[in-house]
Amino acid sequence: MKKLLGSMLLALGLGLVFQAAEAIDASSKIICGTNDANQIYCTNYAGLEHGVWERIPGELKQVVVRAGQLWGVNVLGDIYFAADIRHPAWVHLNGKAKEIAESGGLVCIVNNADEIWCADANEGAATGNPGWKRAPGGARLKFISIN
Repeated sequence: MKKLLGSMLLALGLGLVFQAAEAIDASSKIICGTNDANQIYCTNYAGLEHGVWERIPGELKQVVVRAGQLWGVNVLGDIYFAADIRHPAWVHLNGKAKEIAESGGLVCIVNNADEIWCADANEGAATGNPGWKRAPGGARLKFISIN
């Protein structure tokens, strides 16, 4: 009975993994996050109500998703960008950060000195040099959100 139950659970688990491969559609509303092991998981809004999450390659302490692209920061403060959520080829960006945000083509980071640096998300990310510019007025914040 235990073997049968174990086989059924394995089949159910494999079924969820199979479904998860279809869970992410870059044109839909996507939700991403990281767990305690810094593993990245994403789902689309429809998948959220069914519990279908897909493991994305890489390890980050924070991940941001927009328009099928991923931005993130790892535990060492390294900043990464992937142009395609379905097949993330991570690009290491220059600079260090503890926090990252992206919206409407603008990406901003907060570094360990609580300084805010921003760049045009459409320029330089694919080459690793987004052209960070310090926020005016010497703003120092621990967290940032962009709209």
